[in-house]
Amino acid sequence: MIDKEKDLVKLIENGLNIVDQDKFLEYLNIYSAEYILNEYSEIFINEENNRFFSFVDSNQIINLINFDKNVGSILLKNILFFESKLKRTIIENWIKFYKLKDTKIYNFAEDELLNYLPNIKNCPDLKSEKFVYSLFEHAATSEFLIQYKRLANIPIEDLSLSWTFATTINFYRLLDDEIKNKILVSFGIPIVNINNFDKMLNVFLKIRNLISHNGHIYNFTTRLYRVEFNRIYTSIKRNDSSEDKYISLDKVISLLDYLLNWNNTYHEFNEQLKKVALNHHSKQYLIKIIYGLF
Repeated sequence: MIDKEKDLVKLIENGLNIVDQDKFLEYLNIYSAEYILNEYSEIFINEENNRFFSFVDSNQIINLINFDKNVGSILLKNILFFESKLKRTIIENWIKFYKLKDTKIYNFAEDELLNYLPNIKNCPDLKSEKFVYSLFEHAATSEFLIQYKRLANIPIEDLSLSWTFATTINFYRLLDDEIKNKILVSFGIPIVNINNFDKMLNVFLKIRNLISHNGHIYNFTTRLYRVEFNRIYTSIKRNDSSEDKYISLDKVISLLDYLLNWNNTYHEFNEQLKKVALNHHSKQYLIKIIYGLF
């Protein structure tokens, strides 16, 4: 049972000033005091006594939560745009490379399909039967694919629209290296990164899943595939940052916009950062986290 009053007392005991109590209690219907203290207090806490700074009030907690969710929505939207662009780029280059005239599924028996994905022998973590199943797993629930009466009649370029991001990444991994090089060129990435690209994609997958499962994103950092991600970032941004440094949110946004060939993500994110109402100390702390300045 949710005990908002108990949560409120706990936050007050930790030094939080409460303004507009009714409004704050609505947020305590969503997030417990424990969750707020663990996930949304970092920029507000005085490390000397592990309590909220005296100038922090409940409205600033609300503002940070709203900022976090708005940024998550912006990132998710643009990652989905990139995911769609990636699928199309992969499939178009794959079809062109093999000069496929008829791409309907009935032309590909399982063994024959795998002949067009030669690197499967170099990916022992991928079981062929499970991978092939993943290509068709969501076709039956796709509103777009319902126009096809039989699965066998679906062109693979349309089928790819139903793939998960993880399936798309695995499809890339199995491609002939020459196709991979063409895909990298399409995204303006030096082909020296042929074995870094799928690792970078997994970082975007991690963020996509984090946001989709209601995780917080404002203080995102990760060391997952940091070396491979930073190699790509450095090669396109002419940046000399350490390959071993953790991945910060600003790098994710910058690289995502590069891959989409626009500045929409940064522009929308920056608008949110400008208008989030926080005290000066907390705002500066937030900026340092976002830009990896620690």
